[in-house]
Amino acid sequence: MKVVGIVSGGLDSICYAAYIKKLKFVVESELHVLSFNYGQKGSKELEAANEVLEGIANSWKVLDISFMKQLWIGTQLTDDTVKVENSYTPSVVVPIRNMVFLTIGLAYALSIDAEYILYGSHLGDVGTTPDGEFLYPDCHPYAAKAIETAARISHFRKATQVKILSPGIEELTKVENLKLGYKAIGDKIFKTWSCYNSLEKQCGICESCNNRKEAFKIAGLKDLTEYMK
Repeated sequence: MKVVGIVSGGLDSICYAAYIKKLKFVVESELHVLSFNYGQKGSKELEAANEVLEGIANSWKVLDISFMKQLWIGTQLTDDTVKVENSYTPSVVVPIRNMVFLTIGLAYALSIDAEYILYGSHLGDVGTTPDGEFLYPDCHPYAAKAIETAARISHFRKATQVKILSPGIEELTKVENLKLGYKAIGDKIFKTWSCYNSLEKQCGICESCNNRKEAFKIAGLKDLTEYMK
């Protein structure tokens, strides 16, 4: 059985991919990972993926779509004129980023006859803002189901075999996903890169670093990550 994994090198996607590969399926599975250079400030996540995926992934491809940096303007993750904040603001959202990644991933999955494609969005990503918007709209399971449907309409009947998996689809929180990842690969999870910056160490103060710290705390795991602060 073949699985395509959309993996950034961050905590959520690494933990979920490791869980799927090591624990989820009782049959032997091949994990074929795609990571993306999309002009992100936190490009060190790709270095982390290279290190952590050894022994987990059967193959790993880094796709250069850095031209998207020219289009993804006004967001903290790709626009150099936008400051990386310490807490959630809508500018942290990269418009339909997961839809872009999943579409590319589905094209790959259909080409290699994979049965599943995974990504790392969890239940906490689909909370709501005070005005009723989803925090990260492209992380919602509804969005994944829409892409599944589009694939079935846009390709031959074999497209119906490909299922999208995520912690959110399995109704897993960030902490639950973290625990599963730790069970699968142990201390390797501390080598993942969550930070929105690419400093010597993870900054420890951006929204993503703060979420990472909180997840380890709630999970009852000593956080061995090296932070700047």
